[in-house]
Amino acid sequence: MSETPPSTNEFILNEDVSSDSTEPKPMRCIDFIWRWRKCTSAGNHFRHYYIYGEFPLCEFEKECIKRCFSHKFKDHDEDKQYLLKAEQQIKDKEENFTDKPSRHVWEFRENPAADWAKKNNTENAAV
Repeated sequence: MSETPPSTNEFILNEDVSSDSTEPKPMRCIDFIWRWRKCTSAGNHFRHYYIYGEFPLCEFEKECIKRCFSHKFKDHDEDKQYLLKAEQQIKDKEENFTDKPSRHVWEFRENPAADWAKKNNTENAAV
């Protein structure tokens, strides 16, 4: 009797439970897809544009998805190693920014009214 292969959705959503080895496994493809969706969301685009002045490209997330499918369907070891490193980068990034406020975009001013007057005076002097 031959086993029926899992459907694509089952293959993407479920972890590989067939091997009992203790070697590390990369995140599931669906987790990489969720990260890409979060990166391409309107809220993330707005925040990223507001802080950095450009939209996020989400290339890292796209590459992770591509490598995940390649690893799942073709079982390339180099893709697995890339995914394990990517997962570690994601964990490091999350640990470094957990419970920390966002970086400040604008320069703080001690006395905004005086700073405004200085700016207006220098502009009038230039004219």
